[in-house]
Amino acid sequence: MEARFWEDKWENKVIGFNQSTVNPFLKEFGNYFKESTGDIFVPLCGKSIDMLYLQDQSKKNIIGSELVESAVIEFFNENSIDYQVQAKNSLKVYTSSNYQLIQGDIFQISKDQLQSVQWVYDRASIVALPKAMRKQYAEFLIQNVPQANIMFILFEYDDSKKLIGPPFSVTSDEIQELFSSHYSIELINSHQTEPKRPKFVEQNIKLISENTYILKPLT
Repeated sequence: MEARFWEDKWENKVIGFNQSTVNPFLKEFGNYFKESTGDIFVPLCGKSIDMLYLQDQSKKNIIGSELVESAVIEFFNENSIDYQVQAKNSLKVYTSSNYQLIQGDIFQISKDQLQSVQWVYDRASIVALPKAMRKQYAEFLIQNVPQANIMFILFEYDDSKKLIGPPFSVTSDEIQELFSSHYSIELINSHQTEPKRPKFVEQNIKLISENTYILKPLT
């Protein structure tokens, strides 16, 4: 996906992916994040209030990455959180007492910037990326946070006739293909719903599975 695609979404407020309530599966399985020490990394974080919930429940620092600068600024302003900004190469780092949001291309983030991370929370991040970028994203996680556990909350549906995303369908087989050489993979929940978004209804998608996975490093 081109950067301009997401910039246009935020500029025109076409941000249905930004939920006004905490993800219900995060609420149900959030105790996982209380395991171990270290920080939580939230890729493609936008201004998600899931970050507030994660920090409050786990008492851990949150490191987010977001391409669109206005989304980062809105997170801090809408939640009345003071912040400082520092440029780091092609990135900008917005920092407060419990949050560090890195604005720019996620693939430009260095391993050093994520060395404190012990958990990754991916709520519909990988499903925002087309297939080739999903492979690049998986390699990024494996290389830059090899010590971290990962929670994926993903969508799976029949897109065999036409690619409808984002959000794209990410199957269990694809998760195995991308991550099984480095992680144990456990599907801890699968919830089926009838789609409401017009683009899914128009393509006659009858059922969407929201699947929650826990990945833990093999070594």
